[in-house]
Amino acid sequence: MPRDGRILTNRQLEVLELIARGLTNPEIASVLDVRPSTVKTHVAAVMDALGAGSRTEAAVLLQELRIDPEGTGVLPVPGFGGRPSVAVLPFDDQQLPPEDRYLAAGLLSDLIQRMGEIRWFPVIGREAASRARNRGDASRSTQPRFDPTGSNASASELGARYLVEGSLRREGERVAVTAELWDAGRGELIWADHFAQPLAALGSGESELVDRLLRELEPVIHQTERVRAAQVRAEQVVVWETCKRAEFALEREGIQFQRSAVALFEKALAIDGESLHAWAGLALAEANALYLGFAEDRAATARRAREAAERAEKIAPESFEGQYSLGRALAMAREDEAAIRHLEEAIEANPSSVQALNTLAGALRRLGENDAALPHYVRALRLSPRGPTAHHLQGGIAMVHFACERYEQAIEAARAAVAGDPAEDDTKALDFYGIIPASLAFLGQAAEARAAWEARPRGRHRLRHTAHYVGPEAAMLVEGLKRAGWDGEF
Repeated sequence: MPRDGRILTNRQLEVLELIARGLTNPEIASVLDVRPSTVKTHVAAVMDALGAGSRTEAAVLLQELRIDPEGTGVLPVPGFGGRPSVAVLPFDDQQLPPEDRYLAAGLLSDLIQRMGEIRWFPVIGREAASRARNRGDASRSTQPRFDPTGSNASASELGARYLVEGSLRREGERVAVTAELWDAGRGELIWADHFAQPLAALGSGESELVDRLLRELEPVIHQTERVRAAQVRAEQVVVWETCKRAEFALEREGIQFQRSAVALFEKALAIDGESLHAWAGLALAEANALYLGFAEDRAATARRAREAAERAEKIAPESFEGQYSLGRALAMAREDEAAIRHLEEAIEANPSSVQALNTLAGALRRLGENDAALPHYVRALRLSPRGPTAHHLQGGIAMVHFACERYEQAIEAARAAVAGDPAEDDTKALDFYGIIPASLAFLGQAAEARAAWEARPRGRHRLRHTAHYVGPEAAMLVEGLKRAGWDGEF
């Protein structure tokens, strides 16, 4: 298990499994469709969490994330976050003749292997489950089944939230299986069914019986988990409502709304100090203050944003909210290199998040990786072509083309950004207007550049987003605007 108690994320588990298969970092990057530098970060985190000194040692330790050899596993299983663990107990084979009892062991092995391939929950290994089932039994003929009253030690020893058990019997040339799923913590039978299959097909490697068991079991566990989550949410209606009020305030640009959002998120945390939504929301509110220039002390605001986001990530390391809030907080504090990994994790969790795509594109652009940023802007714009951030996305595309000296494309994107949505009278789009005269100037169209500069909407033109230019880009914009007639004053 991870030596320092940390839990591996889904992505880190995938990286670890690919390490165990002998893939190099570039090969892993190709498989997962991420940057090699991101893989390097994941590998370092995995090695550190496992306390492994080499990739070979990490591959060996991978098995400890799946099986507790002493049969003393506890919830949560290391490497799987707080997801529910499932133990599959040996099937009762007493109704089978001795020469056919291998069928029960074979069915158990196939079922555990197939369930282990369902990545969202850990499956307790066969050896641990067998010992827990049989410990203290004088003979197999008196093998106890799961006792919901708690006299059977299987659940407590294995630390499993769910237990699967069953029995086999032979009916001529067919094998009949009765299977049950128990909520071990509550001692409730939540599902049971009966299956039958020709004996010859059971060991064929294409067992319909195993497939049917999986098709039945997985949705039942999912539904039970959804009910648990719904019960928790019902107990925290006040926290939910408070967070939603804060989110509504945060959507409106203005220092009073930003302060109101912070106060509401803090109120929610006073009720529930472990609320993922409240911690993530607080981080985004503080990050928003950095973005909009409301922070009186940028260093202190950046620190508060990061600390809140880290709390959210700790509560739910694999969640979109935890990863996005941390990535956003880091990006707004201009820690772009550190932000990218978290934003990529957020997009993996929610590929349709326009906010995460936009933030990732901005971080990449500020690092000079303009061609890597462009597809994220384009993808976000396709997801939300008329959304409230559409002008930001068009402006981002314009900034990328401008930095790459593709001035005609920069002008086209900037004009689309400035046009905004006529129905909204979106003056925020004017932030990107300066790209137009600057690009015209660099194209050698001096008269057109001066005309565009003179035609700028005066009084409302803030050029706020020029603050997001970095390095050579800022100097390029200043030079282009001066060529267009800017005297350095607004």
